[in-house]
Amino acid sequence: MNYTPSPPPPAQIITANYGTWDSPFTAKIVAEGAVSILNMYVDDTVTYWCEMRPTNKGRYTIVSCDENGNTQDITPPDFNVRTFVHEYGGGAFTVDKNVVYASNAADHAVYSIRPGTPPKKITEGQKQIEVDGKPISVGTRFADMHVSPLGLIAVGEEHTSDHQVNNFIALINTETGQYKKLASGYDFYICPAISPDAKKIAWVCWNHPNMPWTESELWIGNLEASGTVTNPQRIAGDIPESIIQPQWDKNGVLYFVSDRDKGWWNIHRYFNGKIENICPVEAEIGEPHWIFGRSSYAILDDKIFFSCNKNAQWQLGVLNTKTSEWEFIPREAIAINHLRAAKDSIRFTEGYADRGPAVIKMNNTPGYPSTVILAEKMTIDPGYISSAQHISYPSNERIAYGLYYAPKNKDFKAPADELPPLIVIIHGGPTSQAIGLYSQKLQYWTSRGFAVLDVNHGGSTGYGREFRSLLDDSWGIVDVEDCENGAIYLANQYLVDPNKFVIRGGSAGGYTTLAALAFKTCFKAGANYFGVADITALAADTHKFEKHYMDSLVGKYPEKKAVWDERSPINSIDKINVPLIIFQGEEDPIVPPNQSIMIYEGLKKRGIPTILHLYPGEQHGFRQSQNIIHSLEEELAFYLNVFNLNKTKN
Repeated sequence: MNYTPSPPPPAQIITANYGTWDSPFTAKIVAEGAVSILNMYVDDTVTYWCEMRPTNKGRYTIVSCDENGNTQDITPPDFNVRTFVHEYGGGAFTVDKNVVYASNAADHAVYSIRPGTPPKKITEGQKQIEVDGKPISVGTRFADMHVSPLGLIAVGEEHTSDHQVNNFIALINTETGQYKKLASGYDFYICPAISPDAKKIAWVCWNHPNMPWTESELWIGNLEASGTVTNPQRIAGDIPESIIQPQWDKNGVLYFVSDRDKGWWNIHRYFNGKIENICPVEAEIGEPHWIFGRSSYAILDDKIFFSCNKNAQWQLGVLNTKTSEWEFIPREAIAINHLRAAKDSIRFTEGYADRGPAVIKMNNTPGYPSTVILAEKMTIDPGYISSAQHISYPSNERIAYGLYYAPKNKDFKAPADELPPLIVIIHGGPTSQAIGLYSQKLQYWTSRGFAVLDVNHGGSTGYGREFRSLLDDSWGIVDVEDCENGAIYLANQYLVDPNKFVIRGGSAGGYTTLAALAFKTCFKAGANYFGVADITALAADTHKFEKHYMDSLVGKYPEKKAVWDERSPINSIDKINVPLIIFQGEEDPIVPPNQSIMIYEGLKKRGIPTILHLYPGEQHGFRQSQNIIHSLEEELAFYLNVFNLNKTKN
């Protein structure tokens, strides 16, 4: 976990313009502190997770941690633990009996890693070939791996020379690397789950044009010793519902998360042919399946420990499967993730409002005592840290939500007659959610004197299926309205300067940024990180997972082509009249670089102040420290220039 020194305090409080304050949160500290825990697993008493390390060119490293907090890197520095199934990946490794199985981003192959030995290649992976004079990747990727007596069971994704992408559930021979298809025929598969006796298997699947958070199906079958699945049957998904995270208990009873009951992702049980919501709570026990390897509940003996989310606040609960009684366990955390069961305890990560994350062990005994296995050292003075305030506000006869952060820096204050500039942030997804977690990147802004509104617009997670469905046919409308109305709401409360509204976002949030600048007039500048400029072009150029996503967000194509054209910011570039800065990875497979280049060239022709930064080696989201540093520093300089913010002190 990273170490961040605080600067010595000044002799007195300094008066200076908002946005110009000196801050201990430098871009370098933000980049070095961007290490994150992903896909945690437990093997006996040892906890494993994957860390993205910006200082190692954004590579992902598997780390093990014993119960005394002693950590060890499992993969060598040049091994990048990533998979690109569905392009967004996740679930790139698993571990069993001290043997790690991991996907390497360099060749998409699966490797076995034993203590003290270099990684051993198992599957063939992918390779580059030329078709019609153009290079393409062919071969098979794997994600969401699980060890079984028959071999590795995983989600497979085959890329063929004729540009086809086929997904399936695979059984991989760990000696030869050969694999069989256990289930195929649907467009997508996720969450294979094997029963404790290895005789049953469950999985989730769906077809275009659905996404996993709109409609999916749950199947089960018999897993035979011959390596085949017999008697496959669909047990859920005959109604529109989103199903995720099936798990078997020690008795062979199947549990899964579904929003079939009142639109909230709750834990359900399938037993004797019947489905029952065993923990009805108006909160989300789960989140949209953008990446593999998520776990919002863990089964331990006769209890299920679960994390649930409502109004951007997570809580930890425990359910007794015998009595169906459940209760919340008080925790200081505002985010709880990666729940995994060990022999007599569960492990999970906690996130907080004022410090970095921790890895927790909780015993299954009365009172549920817990210990911190590993925690980030907190060295930034609280006087520089702004905490989130969850707000709701009216937006076009609806209610929208967001997290408001006031400027905060113990060394500075602004002139009495000045209000702070506001940065409106839009999450990606667009089904994701803003959570009030301690973020050095966010504190980078607030500690300099910017106010921040992290918007949970219609379509975001954490407020139920009905709220999540508000973007249906309304992308570029509802999200834009909620961003604009959030900024106006804060200005009406005299919390921010209405003449200094900035909007920024990445990916889908980048699209909303561009749409807000094209279709609204309240924002005075924008920062677009790899955002969608032309949704029509993206439909022809994007990957399989999101190929038909915009059919639900905008309307079915090509029948609604006129609507697609109308919602594409590139076609309203004549309406963007404020400065824009653009950041784009040159190797982005999800939002290709030409999307950013089109906006840049169009605005430059009109004489609108526009800056474009292209980063070699970066994909969808920046992972290399030098690029994180550069983009933050350039964005800050851009805002200071746009608003003519000078560091006048007294």
